[in-house]
Amino acid sequence: MKNKQLIFAIIGIIILIVGAFIYFATKPGRSVVEEPVVSSDVPEVKVVEGVGYIKIVNGAFKPTDIKIKAGQTAFWTNEDSVAHSIISDSGTELSSSSLDKGFSYAHAFTAKGTYNYHCQQHPDMKGRIV
Repeated sequence: MKNKQLIFAIIGIIILIVGAFIYFATKPGRSVVEEPVVSSDVPEVKVVEGVGYIKIVNGAFKPTDIKIKAGQTAFWTNEDSVAHSIISDSGTELSSSSLDKGFSYAHAFTAKGTYNYHCQQHPDMKGRIV
């Protein structure tokens, strides 16, 4: 008789432990937070002559150098999480306002030449229009 009671007591304790585990694992209000996947592998954008599209991503202009003809327009789009700008290294040819994520800047180049530029907020970010 005592053996039967001992077996029932052990089974009862096991059921309580399993039940408590299940309850706390599925407790309402408890949610699983997934960590965002951040990739440092940004594909390099090829330089295409005559097309002036520059992405701002991961603290860099992509591509850094583009070739366009006089009369064509270069377009910069900020896809980064922080604000950036496009400022001429010398002169005033390029002078954008601060571009938040999703905003763009366009500039038509009327004269042939080489135009070096940088980000005012991040001076080590550099690019060139040829």
